[in-house]
Amino acid sequence: MKKSEKRQPKTLYFDYAATAQISHTARKAMDLAYGGNFGNPGSVHGFGMRSMSLLDEARETIAEVLGGEFKGVIFTSSATEANNLFLKGIVKKYARRARTENIGLPAKLVISYSEHESVEQTAEKLSEEGTEVVRVPVKKNGKIDLKALGESITGRTVAVSLIFTNNETGAVNDIKKAAKIISEKRAGGIYPLFHVDASQSLQYEDCSFQATGADAITISSHKIGGPKGAGALVFREADKVKLLEPQTHGGGQELGMRSGTENVPAIAGFAAAAGEVVKIRKAEARRVMELKKSLFKKITKVSPRAKANGPEPEKGSPHILNVWLPGMPAETAVVAMDMEGIAVSYGSACSARAFRPSRAVKALGYPESRAKESVRISLGRETKAEDIRRFGAVFKKIWHNFNNA
Repeated sequence: MKKSEKRQPKTLYFDYAATAQISHTARKAMDLAYGGNFGNPGSVHGFGMRSMSLLDEARETIAEVLGGEFKGVIFTSSATEANNLFLKGIVKKYARRARTENIGLPAKLVISYSEHESVEQTAEKLSEEGTEVVRVPVKKNGKIDLKALGESITGRTVAVSLIFTNNETGAVNDIKKAAKIISEKRAGGIYPLFHVDASQSLQYEDCSFQATGADAITISSHKIGGPKGAGALVFREADKVKLLEPQTHGGGQELGMRSGTENVPAIAGFAAAAGEVVKIRKAEARRVMELKKSLFKKITKVSPRAKANGPEPEKGSPHILNVWLPGMPAETAVVAMDMEGIAVSYGSACSARAFRPSRAVKALGYPESRAKESVRISLGRETKAEDIRRFGAVFKKIWHNFNNA
């Protein structure tokens, strides 16, 4: 065998916060849906009824996973769409009600400075249209300032939307405590509703309504081993769905909240993945956390000045490590790692192609210069101990080459 023909080591994937490989369980469920159950679930003949049965089974699974009601599950094309539906839907329905009942305007929406772009940018758009948006600060450990949260809520606050696990730093917010604060401010009324973006959380945290205290939760398929093209906005109580204004009109699918023929194969795969991760998440959380701690040790052994952004490595979510590499631009690190067969990222996949310093890192109070030298490394179900060892060896090589160039 020629030297050029020697087997190259496989590329290692450390970008699970962006997306995960589809699981065997999810793929099997999708194959079933793509087979004899290909009908439109809106059709009344046998093909349609079989497809509708798959849709109902998926809705039942998601409701069971979160402890919500069957008719409180709205399937969407993504978590981004689910977040848009909740934020726009509740603000616009409230505004229409407010005009009719002569209630004080404008509506008020509370988020944090460390939300995913799908919440941050949607809130910004609503602000341009007249909604008052208040952003709650986060602490150095990446968690939301709960005292500031309580102070931000007034009688006009229609909703509070908070991320459970930050997609860039891995900080896990005290959602249950936030829910208690919001409930006390509600004082027996309807508003504010509490929405939680749990897109990065379901595979490692108990995201049930009982555990979170939320009124509505967004979850994502492709973060947990399901296919891309599916997400869900789930309500604890089905009657709360009526507090939303539909954002897509047409055939009235998904409880009238999201018109358009449902992507049944993707939804079936999504539900299968969700049912699977809740069974294994405790063991996986322990396993992946040990790998993350080992990874950080290898990085700091090579670069002693390296620091974690947000929570300490042994805290926060097991799968996300955001690390500052003093002196090394994030772009340089990501490209060099990729050339050595290891995939990491600057931060959120939604902004990675047009490199921008991490908003989440800057929200911690760090300067832009630190954000520009920070990378996100995220682990998952396929990550093994030998992958961590290889990562350490590659990082040592890259760091040496960069500092001796």
